[in-house]
Amino acid sequence: MDSDSEVLLTRALNATRTTYQVSYAALRILADRLPKAASSDFLPRLLHRHLMAAESWRYRRFRSYKGINSRGSVDYRECIAPSALTAVAEAVILRKLSESSAFAVNPHVYSYLWPRSSRGGRNFQFFADGYHRRNADISAILDTEPQDVAFITDIRAFYPSVDRNTVHRALAGRVNGAPDLGNQAERDAILHFFSDVLRQSPGGIPVGPESGHVLGHLALEVRQ
Repeated sequence: MDSDSEVLLTRALNATRTTYQVSYAALRILADRLPKAASSDFLPRLLHRHLMAAESWRYRRFRSYKGINSRGSVDYRECIAPSALTAVAEAVILRKLSESSAFAVNPHVYSYLWPRSSRGGRNFQFFADGYHRRNADISAILDTEPQDVAFITDIRAFYPSVDRNTVHRALAGRVNGAPDLGNQAERDAILHFFSDVLRQSPGGIPVGPESGHVLGHLALEVRQ
């Protein structure tokens, strides 16, 4: 993986491969048409111009199977998926946030951690790895302290339950207080991108876009 364009495309492809096949197919076509020079940064430069121009980003709504509820009927998640170009723009934003000290992930968080390398092929480390590591850590503590009890719970419909204004204020405070994210125009572009994401959801944090995981981390910190 030699160029920034290839890194960003790979991350966008991995983000859409299992969630929205239309965007995934469009990204495959885009990848085939990019300049083949290994040093090409065509895509990052193009998207930077779009971000700075406060473009509106495109999403499509879809439903994802969640499971069978207690009444015996099927439950679905209401999701949104980014267009091909929006998915790559999201990869640009997430990489920038991953490099900022203001968005370092809380050490108590196990899933949706930033990639280990700036050249890695995903916006986040694979979430299941964090899940298994969490279980291993809990088991190790219980082996050492057998009198302890582990209480594990979950927040039902967490993302849709989050107050959008609250999480956006938390994001704005974090972005505007981070000089390593660039000048004010660049920080405004990041906030505009996330505002577009939040507007796509009927309530809370939308399910589907990988940028939602950043908002999820912020929402948990606000609730502490």
